Amino acid sequence: MIPDYQSLMLPILKLVSDGQEHKYRDLIERLASEFKVTDDERKELLASGNQAIFYNRVGWAKTYLKKTGNQSTWLDDLNFTSSLVR
Repeated sequence: MIPDYQSLMLPILKLVSDGQEHKYRDLIERLASEFKVTDDERKELLASGNQAIFYNRVGWAKTYLKKTGNQSTWLDDLNFTSSLVR
């Protein structure tokens, strides 16, 4: 089952809680593994057909974490660090 974006937020913060820089793609892979998202589920597209649902939900989790201010920092679309969870 593909998790909703709210369910992804805390696991993202936990994954990056070491304060190190993490590649966005690596986070997606680890989240997919943690939530046991199958290959078929990862290929499921939004109704628009423009984006995979899982990637979209990770993107929304990223958006809302970014809005938290200085607690987390998106360096760019490929890297993320956090000092929120320690």
